[in-house]
Amino acid sequence: VQALVSTPTAPYAEDGLVQLLVDMYAGREGFDVLVDEHANLVVVWTGGPAKRGGPKRANRTLAFSAHLDHPGFLVESRRQGHWTASFHGGVPAKLLPGATVRFYKPGRSESVATATVGAQLPTGRMVFALTKLHGRLAKGCFGVFDQPHGVMRGSRLHARVCDDLLGVAAIVSTLEALADTNHPARVAGIFTRAEETGFVGCIGLLQAQG
Repeated sequence: VQALVSTPTAPYAEDGLVQLLVDMYAGREGFDVLVDEHANLVVVWTGGPAKRGGPKRANRTLAFSAHLDHPGFLVESRRQGHWTASFHGGVPAKLLPGATVRFYKPGRSESVATATVGAQLPTGRMVFALTKLHGRLAKGCFGVFDQPHGVMRGSRLHARVCDDLLGVAAIVSTLEALADTNHPARVAGIFTRAEETGFVGCIGLLQAQG
């Protein structure tokens, strides 16, 4: 859980999480790993041999799904001395000005800059000027709300990406339990991208299945 919630992510910038999961399962006995044409990740526990007196090996695959993104920003361009960033996710525009955002390069876990969300620009989209910039930005960087990656306080985990990375963690735990017991069931973990902008990865995967 700690590794998942400590990996920065945003719509269309889930590469760090995809790589984390690929590193966990690629080449591991009993698992198949696929990144599809829509950049979703599918990890399949192919099922161990059925044991005498135990559960039979299933003919069909049971699938669990969770998404890898969380509301966030994508850096767009520089206008009149200010960088701009578009926001993707279900947060009302009126709540964003004044928020502090931490920015990263795609696939990297080291922060390159922080900035404050300024006024919304009249573009017809959720595009905002960035102010109080510290660090260096470039087009293609993505930003997350500047909150802790994941902090334990007593028995509770506080993290900005509980939706839906705790769902991802639950699926990973299930896959690990299946591997530990060499369970005969065939089970897939489907990790989709860009849910926050309208289930883009999920819909693409379903359409590809016909």
